[in-house]
Amino acid sequence: MNQRMRIGVAAAAVILGGGVTWSAFGASQASTTDHHGWPTSSSQSAAEVVHAAQASAQDPESQVLTVVEQEVASVFIDVGAAGESPGDYFVARGRLWNRSQTMVVGRDAVHCTLGVRAFICDATARISGKGKIAVYGAFFSEDDARIPVIGGTDAYRDVGGQLTIANQSDGTTLLVFQLTRD
Repeated sequence: MNQRMRIGVAAAAVILGGGVTWSAFGASQASTTDHHGWPTSSSQSAAEVVHAAQASAQDPESQVLTVVEQEVASVFIDVGAAGESPGDYFVARGRLWNRSQTMVVGRDAVHCTLGVRAFICDATARISGKGKIAVYGAFFSEDDARIPVIGGTDAYRDVGGQLTIANQSDGTTLLVFQLTRD
């Protein structure tokens, strides 16, 4: 998600915009960043993520779907104790583009809750004219960039697999769905 800021630690954290201190995963060296996006990103380049997904999709029942997400809106909700604490969450929605970013192919909605040294996220991607793909799972570190695909609708009914997330230098997020039929 390209416009959503990573959840930060600071008593006066700004919800949208401004730098924040990243320590949600309990890193001993928190850094200040103005990065927006999913709470994680692959340490591989976007090209490496796509190549690895395509290489692993040799099964005729497998499919690789690559989209580029551009965040449209997001909000961080601070519940309980002031500042970052378990239970805080963010919600966002985005526009999904084809890989070359020439055509909008859908949209997504994301909800991530801060746990104890992890983010628990659920999201749904709606691919226009094809159906929805649902994901759910936990991210345990900043470079833990995969989350399970738990199902879908219509053309994606009965799919499983995984979603790999890679933030791109232009502020967008590459979403690579490796889909298998159950």
